[in-house]
Amino acid sequence: MAETLARKATKRIEYDRLGSLPDNVLHHILSFLDMKDVFLTRKLSRKWWKLSTSVSNLNFDNPKQLGEDADFIKFINLALIHNTARKIDKFRLSFDYDGTEHLPAVISWINFAMNKGVQGLDLEFNKYYVSHAIPVAFTAIQMRNVDITEAQDFAD
Repeated sequence: MAETLARKATKRIEYDRLGSLPDNVLHHILSFLDMKDVFLTRKLSRKWWKLSTSVSNLNFDNPKQLGEDADFIKFINLALIHNTARKIDKFRLSFDYDGTEHLPAVISWINFAMNKGVQGLDLEFNKYYVSHAIPVAFTAIQMRNVDITEAQDFAD
């Protein structure tokens, strides 16, 4: 009898109720998460791995949450390289860097979103990027919703 209860408990744990929802519902749920959290779902199963690469709402928040600046840059590049969504509904980027070192990467990320037909672009930059990256990246763009903010203070 104890053995039967243990097997039932194991079966309950193995059943993934959330993962059994339709993909469009799971994509909707993932659309509310930051990309670092979306990437964490990859560990759950192959289904979640596939879902994490096909999200159409990409939210990359302040690098202070990920640690080193280089890690944040690599993370965004990796997420975009693996993204298989046909279109991007929303692209959000909070970016706190000075100087020109990362400007080509920022422009390539914005171009990625534009090439995927992004409908909403939300960029939070420091003063340097508002005055330099934006004019270079937005020579010709048509979107429904663009929100560009100069961050007042990225400090904790």
